[in-house]
Amino acid sequence: MSIGFKQRRSGRGEATRIAIIEAAEILFAEHGVNGASLRQIGTASGSANTNAVGYHFGNKEALVAAVISHRLPDIEAARTRMLRGWEESGEPASLRDLLFIMFHPVVQQRNSDGQRSYAAFIGGIFRSGSAWQRYSLGDEYPTTRRIIRMIRDCLAIDPQLFKARMKICTNMIVSSLDLLEKEGIVSEESEGQQFLDAIVMAEAALRAPNIPETGFAHMADW
Repeated sequence: MSIGFKQRRSGRGEATRIAIIEAAEILFAEHGVNGASLRQIGTASGSANTNAVGYHFGNKEALVAAVISHRLPDIEAARTRMLRGWEESGEPASLRDLLFIMFHPVVQQRNSDGQRSYAAFIGGIFRSGSAWQRYSLGDEYPTTRRIIRMIRDCLAIDPQLFKARMKICTNMIVSSLDLLEKEGIVSEESEGQQFLDAIVMAEAALRAPNIPETGFAHMADW
């Protein structure tokens, strides 16, 4: 087998893999992880092989991880540029600034059709339950890990509560523009303001006081 043929076959295989990832991103966003089958994803990717998704990824969990890994390098690079620019300005980054740096690159990600598909995909992951949220950041994403630590350091709350609130805020931010866009509320002119509004709401949610369960005891008879 010639080297040229091997390279062409490898190139086709990578193109098929990327097509599957982008199709999965859209379908998981629309239907959730549990609502989209591997066969549907293969068909949407344009593959004639009904087993293409299984061949390249094996299962849904690996495919979810592949979608995230496909997007995170660009997001990490954008976060690194933004954080470096902030630090070079000499101004300390507030919690609101850090949330902006954390999430702006996510909502800016677009697929080949111009859709905000990755943010919608993250929303689909959250709707699909915790079983699909086991992806963990590796050492190749130091800026993202650092920003999360910086956000946590801005808050005097329990680590588990921080983790829970970050999940809720992430879902709120990534879903807000998609929701408002579908309802015809967001335009190109208002998109930036709507995103900033979501950031302000996320900041307020993270800073909300931790009220013990007994604080609602008087509502038991309502």
